[in-house]
Amino acid sequence: MSINEKAGAATPANTSCQRAAGRANIANKSDPSKFGGPRIFIAGKIRPYCFRHDLVPGLRSEWDGRVALPCDGFTYVGPFMDACDHGCRHGPASHGVLGVAGFGCEGVEATRSEVYQRNEFGIRIADLIVAYIDAPDCYGTIFELGCAARAGTPYVVLFAPEIDVPDFWYLQQAQARFRAPHVVSRRQLPSVFASILDQWRLAQ
Repeated sequence: MSINEKAGAATPANTSCQRAAGRANIANKSDPSKFGGPRIFIAGKIRPYCFRHDLVPGLRSEWDGRVALPCDGFTYVGPFMDACDHGCRHGPASHGVLGVAGFGCEGVEATRSEVYQRNEFGIRIADLIVAYIDAPDCYGTIFELGCAARAGTPYVVLFAPEIDVPDFWYLQQAQARFRAPHVVSRRQLPSVFASILDQWRLAQ
């Protein structure tokens, strides 16, 4: 079964009509009402053994091309990467799924168009986006937060201690307000993430 059949993603689209059809196809096969809330998109740099594995149980072993992964108390709606422990698809600008597999790994293949459509869908249906910036060259993350602001999806930005936070002042202007520190170590991240989810639930 192809990635398109599994995730409901369209084949690479070159026109706005094709892109719209692709988004509709994803939505039809992934009814957001069936996801256990809140629906969380976790933005940030994708790399082998990244921070998401501390927050999303099963991300390494249970993703098979779907656009949502049920977790304990929330539904993870992206982004997704092919985590085989070898880092096979974690090449430059690969988003964790575009690199060439090796070591006999098969994994999940995707095109850039499919990655974009899947992420756009995740951002659009998310109840909240939590971004963790632990690298200054997180260009995709910045774009994703811009998409969230345009879609009216609330987001909160957390920073690793090594990041020069004032460089990201523009992102902070539109973020949702939570009682959480702006600078968070990876060790602290799971507890801060859990606190943000609790605050989101209480506000509903």
